[in-house]
Amino acid sequence: MSHIVYRSEGIVLGGTACGEASRYVAVFTRDFGLVSGRVQSVRLVQSKLRYHLEDYAITNVGFVRGKEMWRFTNALKICNIDDSLKEKPQARHLAMQLLSLLKRLAPPDEPFPVFYDELRQLFEYFFNTAVDRHEVRMLEYITVARMLQAFGYFSKGAPFAELFEEGEGKHISETTLSYVEKMQHVIRNEINRSLRLTHL
Repeated sequence: MSHIVYRSEGIVLGGTACGEASRYVAVFTRDFGLVSGRVQSVRLVQSKLRYHLEDYAITNVGFVRGKEMWRFTNALKICNIDDSLKEKPQARHLAMQLLSLLKRLAPPDEPFPVFYDELRQLFEYFFNTAVDRHEVRMLEYITVARMLQAFGYFSKGAPFAELFEEGEGKHISETTLSYVEKMQHVIRNEINRSLRLTHL
């Protein structure tokens, strides 16, 4: 019996060992949302997928739907976020926080391509730009607020609805950064309130 192989770019959020050499991996994909599944024998030294599905890798993945869960069949790593930001500790710290929060909040098997693209643009910005502590903080507020809005925790009628206006790269524009600086206390309080309500 043949299986449909689904393909998408995704970010490996982490995994846990299962069986003698397999691993259960969570990948936030652009086209299918949070996909969690088994990678057979990936912990073996000779595994071809071991390097391509390591934690925090941005990778192109292929997966099929099994009887009980997804199963990853192939992958090709683009880069590793953690490794790429080792010389930028503030940006690296925020990236790891965002991926941890994403793993907690993202609903399974529901695509959020706009937010995925924004997250990828943020990481590319970090890879290629020197950022200071203040800018990292503003980008944290922007990204967490947009994550919560994408997943249904904020409405577009929030007191800072301007933050949710779409446009390529808009979330890291000078205009948006200035707006968030003025509204940061309101945004921070609403983020904290919403995160408390998730009970996660």
